[in-house]
Amino acid sequence: GNGGFSEDPMVAAWRELRTEMSATYQADWLAKWDAYWASFLEGQLWEKANKSAEKVPELMQYRAYRPYLSGVFFAFQLLKGEYNPLPTCESKELEYKIARWICLGNVLISAVKELQSNDCHNEVI
Repeated sequence: GNGGFSEDPMVAAWRELRTEMSATYQADWLAKWDAYWASFLEGQLWEKANKSAEKVPELMQYRAYRPYLSGVFFAFQLLKGEYNPLPTCESKELEYKIARWICLGNVLISAVKELQSNDCHNEVI
């Protein structure tokens, strides 16, 4: 299969999880999960780029990215399970607001640690 090279453990774990999920969830549910995963990775890359450049992000930009850095949308999708209500602007907005409160709680809890490590990715710092 892979030319004698061993697969990265993270890639292997993701592949295994995705295979198990494919056997459990319908295609539309998986498409949403994949979209959340892509947003999560985009957020991680955004934060890494900021940290590498020692750039303090603009507050509004941080607030826009923060929920996607947390994985909270993964939790929402798992909690929905097979129940997939029709997405509406109101339901998406409500999920975003809930995610925002979860993330705000996290930044409050982690502010001291991030101050000590000179990490500017915390909106209360």
